Amino acid sequence: MTQKQSKILIVDDAPDNIMTIAGFLSDYPLIVATNGIDALETALSERPDIILLDVEMPGMNGYTVCERLKANKNSKMIPVIFVTGNTKQEQIIKGIEAGAFYYLTKPVDPKILLAVVKSALSRAVPPQDLQEDAKQILHAIYFMDKSYFRVKTLEEALYISMFLSKLSPDPERALLGLRELLTNAIEHGSLGITYAEKSNLYKEREWKTELERRQSLPKYRNRYVTVHFQRAENY
Repeated sequence: MTQKQSKILIVDDAPDNIMTIAGFLSDYPLIVATNGIDALETALSERPDIILLDVEMPGMNGYTVCERLKANKNSKMIPVIFVTGNTKQEQIIKGIEAGAFYYLTKPVDPKILLAVVKSALSRAVPPQDLQEDAKQILHAIYFMDKSYFRVKTLEEALYISMFLSKLSPDPERALLGLRELLTNAIEHGSLGITYAEKSNLYKEREWKTELERRQSLPKYRNRYVTVHFQRAENY
């Protein structure tokens, strides 16, 4: 049910590409934009949960679109996944630097696409009820001078990220940054999953299963990520 309620915006100037991607994502409500300007307007009016963004488009390319989305407070939290035929390493790096969640190359492997979409949805803006839970302890945070946290799971990483982000001048940006840092620390540090292994797990749609499997093994069971917080002077 949750997946069917998650709305995806597909941005591409080629109708055939749109139809192909739409066929892979038939279980999701889909909206479409065929150029950069339309993509920006649609993202703000429709508030999709994910944006699949082409790079080479007339008028405004995907990198510029992504940068503008991330610069707008009303759209910066939406995960952007580039879907492009450009496979040059420098272009992939440029896409990540623009703020993309992931960079897929055409022709798109449907298994990888679905896995990346599911992963992006799991890391999207936390549900409103979780945000409300965090507000209940907001006042206590301001009395905190120094703290030490141990995090083992992605769910724990979410809660700690929400908690600590409230101390930032820009809580939304801090939430994204903290959560991504902790997620990478758990996946690649505590559980020893390499980037190559992660790509294969995405392809086989076994990413979540492998995380749970490793966390149950004696080798990884007692591993955790530590987070230290200390308030700066005069803050």
